[in-house]
Amino acid sequence: MSSIRGKNTKPELTVRKGVWNMGKRYRIHDRTVFGTPDMSNKSKRVAVFIDGCFWHTAVQDVTANPKQTRRNRKHEQHLKLLVHKFY
Repeated sequence: MSSIRGKNTKPELTVRKGVWNMGKRYRIHDRTVFGTPDMSNKSKRVAVFIDGCFWHTAVQDVTANPKQTRRNRKHEQHLKLLVHKFY
């Protein structure tokens, strides 16, 4: 688990580069925004979470722990509800 990066992953960098090239501006990992999203823009009230295959147990990932995965999915659903209620 210690080798799993939480910030600046390849999918995150790819999305950020594309959004930046489109002329959109954002903050990364802003702790003042609920949930500490990967990208956020307070003035537009936008928060983006970019999750990789590890957390969602892609089909190719046979090493994932099913019990932990269920816990992660429940936690993620809970956070989505909180964010939805917050905005």
